[in-house]
Amino acid sequence: MGVKYKNETRLPRPSVHGTGASVPIPQEEDVRALLAKGKTKPAVELAREIHKRCGWPESEALLVDAYAARIRSLLKTGLKEEAKALFELVHKRYSSAAARLADVGVLVSASSGNLEELLRPLSDPAVLPEILCPRRV
Repeated sequence: MGVKYKNETRLPRPSVHGTGASVPIPQEEDVRALLAKGKTKPAVELAREIHKRCGWPESEALLVDAYAARIRSLLKTGLKEEAKALFELVHKRYSSAAARLADVGVLVSASSGNLEELLRPLSDPAVLPEILCPRRV
């Protein structure tokens, strides 16, 4: 039996030497439009396809943003366990995107009754006093 090899289908990364500009992601606007309409499941599916084709850090960031929106949507509809499971999967798979998932992680922890994550910034001396006690005008 012969083994069939899948042809490489990733898009070549465009060169943007020295410009400091980010690489445009194909169909990013479509994903962002779906997220704006609250259609998080199709947005995640499209972002997953894009990242599979591109494999760029920018496409991964788009995918993680779509997953974060999906997790928020699940929490909003009361699907706490599903949101927690998806968060753990995404956090494990895309550990480099921990900062992008931080706020969602706090929401997931709070929804499961763990208020420690939610209250942690209050005990952090690095948090600016203006954030904790904003001035009234």
